[in-house]
Amino acid sequence: MQSYKIGKLCILILVASWFLKLDAYANYCSSFLTASATNSVKLNTDKDGNQYIVFSDLSSATQFLIRTHKQTRDNLEERLRLLYPAMNGLVQLLGKQSSATELTNRDKNVLSGAIDMWLQTISSDRYFQTDQLHDVIVKITGSNIFSPMANPVLLINFSHIYSLLRQSPPAQQLRSWLKHFKATVKKIEPSNLHHKALSMVPYLDLSAAERAELANAWIKQEAVIDDEWSDSMLELAFKNLYLIHPPSALKFYKRHRSKLQLIDLNNPEITIRAFAYLKYVYNENVPEFDIDILSFNFSPDSKFNPSKLEDSVYSWLKGLGLSLDRNVLDPVISSIELDFFLTINEARRLNIEVDGPHHFHVNASGQRFQRLEDIRRDEILNALGIETYRIPYSSLNDRSTAESEELKLIEFLVSD
Repeated sequence: MQSYKIGKLCILILVASWFLKLDAYANYCSSFLTASATNSVKLNTDKDGNQYIVFSDLSSATQFLIRTHKQTRDNLEERLRLLYPAMNGLVQLLGKQSSATELTNRDKNVLSGAIDMWLQTISSDRYFQTDQLHDVIVKITGSNIFSPMANPVLLINFSHIYSLLRQSPPAQQLRSWLKHFKATVKKIEPSNLHHKALSMVPYLDLSAAERAELANAWIKQEAVIDDEWSDSMLELAFKNLYLIHPPSALKFYKRHRSKLQLIDLNNPEITIRAFAYLKYVYNENVPEFDIDILSFNFSPDSKFNPSKLEDSVYSWLKGLGLSLDRNVLDPVISSIELDFFLTINEARRLNIEVDGPHHFHVNASGQRFQRLEDIRRDEILNALGIETYRIPYSSLNDRSTAESEELKLIEFLVSD
C-alpha cells in the first residue's frame, strides 16, 4: 500500500516537474517507478541454469511485455537486463502449454508485436546475448504463436524479429515464411509496416531469382498503398531493396524520387550507397542531386583502425612483392574504404579486401555466405573501374588453406 501511495505521488511529481523543471525529483520518481515495475518480477532458473520470468499465462506475459517496455523507455540498461529472462519465460510457458491455442489471431498479433518491440532493444547493443537469445527466439517463433503465416502482421513481425537478430530462421520456419510471402504481402496496407516484410531478406541465403520474386511481389503491393511513408521507413525500404534487388530499388526511387532526395540531403549514411549504385551501375540521371558532394567527410586518419588480420595480410602481400596502399578512401565515393589498393601496368586498378567473420551471414544449414552489402559494394567499384578480390578469414586458418589462397590471388593478379 505504501509503495502504491509513493508511486501515485511520484506520478503527480513527474507531471509537476515537467512544468516546474524539478529535474532531481523527476529523475528520482522515474527510477522508483522503473524499480517498482521490475522488483515484483518473479524469477526462476531453467535446467540449464538460465533465468526466466515466471508468467501465469500468455495473456499476462503479453501485458507484462507491453507495460514494462513502456516503463523502461528511459532505462535501456534495465530493459536489456530483463530481455533474455522475459523471452526465456515465454519459452518455459509454451513448453508447459505445448500450444498457443488459447490466443485469438488478434492476441497473437499483439504478442508477436510485443516480442518484436522488445527485440528492437538489441539494435543499440548489437552483441547482447545474440547466440543465447537466438536459441529462445527460434523456439518462440517455431511455436503455434507464429504458425498462421497467412496473417500479415505475424509475417511482418517474424521477418523483423530475425532481421534484428541478423540471422536466418531455421529451414522449416523459413520455408513457411517463403511459402506465404507473395500472397500475404498483398494484405499489408500501412506503409510503415510494409517495409518490415522485407527486412529479413538480406540475411537469407537466397538465389538472385528468389530475391527478385520477393522484391517484385513487395514493390507491386507498395504501388497501391495510399498512406504516407515516414522518412525513416522510406529510407530503410530503399536500402533493403537496393541490397535485395537493385531493379526494384530503381522503381522505388522513381516512385518516391523527390522525397528520397530530401531525406538523403539530411541523412546520407543509410542511402548513400544505394544512390551510388543507381548512378554508377545503372547510369541513372538523378536530377538536382550530386552523389559526390554528398560523400562522407572524414579523413583516412580518423577511420584508420586496422585489425590484426589486416596487419598479417598486409605483411603477406608485401612479401609477395606487391606495391600497395592501405586503407584508401575511394576518390569518387568516400564512404567506401579499400583495405588494400594497387595498380597493375598503370591501367588495372585492384582492391584487395580482408573479410573477417562480420562479412558473412550463416544460413539455416550453418553454412557461411557473403553479405549483400559486400556484393553491391563490389558492383559499384566495378562500375568505377576497380576490381575487387576478397580474402575470407577462414582461408588463413592454416598453412594449406593459406597456400591455396595465395595461388588463387596470384592467378587473379596475372589474369587479364
